[in-house]
Amino acid sequence: MLNLKDYEVEFRGPTSSDKNNETFTSIQVDLVSSNRILTRENKRLSEYLAAANYNRQVLEGRISSLLSAADTAADSWGTTGNKVLFAEFHSNATEYSTYGNTGFLDVVHGHLRLPTIQSFSKIPLFRDQDGFLQPTSDVTVALSTDGTNYLTKTRPHGVYNALSRGSARFWVEEYDSGSAPADLYYLLRLPKSINPAINCVLVHPFPDNILSIEEISFLGPAGQWTPIPGGDANPATRAMIHFSSRDYADQIRLKLGPSSVLANLALENKQVFGLQSLDVGLLEYQDQAEHVFRLDAGGVITQLKSFDASYLLQTPDAGDYSQFDKDYIWFEIFTDVPVKGSAEGRIYDSRVNEYPLDSNVSVGGSVSTLYVRVGMLRVANTTPTVSALTLEYA
Repeated sequence: MLNLKDYEVEFRGPTSSDKNNETFTSIQVDLVSSNRILTRENKRLSEYLAAANYNRQVLEGRISSLLSAADTAADSWGTTGNKVLFAEFHSNATEYSTYGNTGFLDVVHGHLRLPTIQSFSKIPLFRDQDGFLQPTSDVTVALSTDGTNYLTKTRPHGVYNALSRGSARFWVEEYDSGSAPADLYYLLRLPKSINPAINCVLVHPFPDNILSIEEISFLGPAGQWTPIPGGDANPATRAMIHFSSRDYADQIRLKLGPSSVLANLALENKQVFGLQSLDVGLLEYQDQAEHVFRLDAGGVITQLKSFDASYLLQTPDAGDYSQFDKDYIWFEIFTDVPVKGSAEGRIYDSRVNEYPLDSNVSVGGSVSTLYVRVGMLRVANTTPTVSALTLEYA
């Protein structure tokens, strides 16, 4: 005869029950953890899909801009009868590397500058459980539509993605078409540092080349907002802005303008604000550098008609960027490979000749290649930056 009481004791007693509870609890914990991971990965996948959509539009915009620039150059060529050599520094294609260049060609931000000896970021970071860099808890971000009333965002809000120094993460604020505010202010509050000086801000808007950054400011020690010199020089592109050292009160503010894009998988028309990267730092630069660029005409050059460069330079006596100062930046043009410390083959020197050049200079025969040597000196603990060279020839 089956003894049910013994059965209960043997198979359903306290010892077995405790073990089963532990097993079920462990399974439950695993399920919750797996669900959390799945949710996080789904969110990350959505971000990647959104990024792919945004970046597609960025590439389309860049192609359109390049085609427009090519048409403009072609029109100018046909009108003047002269030809143009143009170099931008978003790649090292024009760099004449065998010269022994000592400048730093920053192809990410499209400029030549002095190399750094040391650099210090004002944003403390740590690595989270997914391997991403994140700002520490004493770093906060607040948003405002009027620049006065701010709402601090709690974690894990996407505004903090822009501080992770990675190209895989970004922050975007979307609005239905026609409903976006005129501006959106991004206020970064940082922990106090021993050295309150800053001389560099890195900012990558997202989507790149679509979103506009209208102003970058820092809070001064006296409580006043001061625009960073050159902060609106590249409003829609990735920029690393160098300026003379300024003391700041641990706050940086960006004023963003909205842009219309086709967002999400449904390709709905949205107005967006966004950032991919933001950093604030203090850089120590080397004292001097020089760099040579080779420009091939693909034809014969007999005369140099004009020369100009796109650059930024903040001198000690200028609150904003000056037009030109030959004491800190200069340009030399050669018909043959320059030799260090030599003027042989030089047909132009901005320290002696007019700048920008707007008169004919003979190359002393005919050549198909010109070499431009750029020299720079450190000024007020900052660096000159050169982003483009333009030569017109016949």
